[in-house]
Amino acid sequence: MFPEIKAKQADVKEILNEEELSFAKTLDRGEAMFEKMAQKVKGQGSKGKLGGADVWRLYDTYGFPVDLTKIMAEERGLAIDDEEVAKAQEKAREA
Repeated sequence: MFPEIKAKQADVKEILNEEELSFAKTLDRGEAMFEKMAQKVKGQGSKGKLGGADVWRLYDTYGFPVDLTKIMAEERGLAIDDEEVAKAQEKAREA
């Protein structure tokens, strides 16, 4: 159906591999940042809740997916306020 894809199969594979590596680096950086934030929250005893601005910054600045942040937070007994995340997103959009 798309003969150009078959003709450039090696190029497509190379691009996909580069994208996978790039996303893996994004995940590694984001996970490290998340861990720092989670430790800070637990150390402050702030009701086990990550700030919406922090969650948004992980996504906006580091490309770390919000849904993955939620899953990781739940695994550590932390909560995320979706409304705070939406406010941080709107504030960033306005800026």
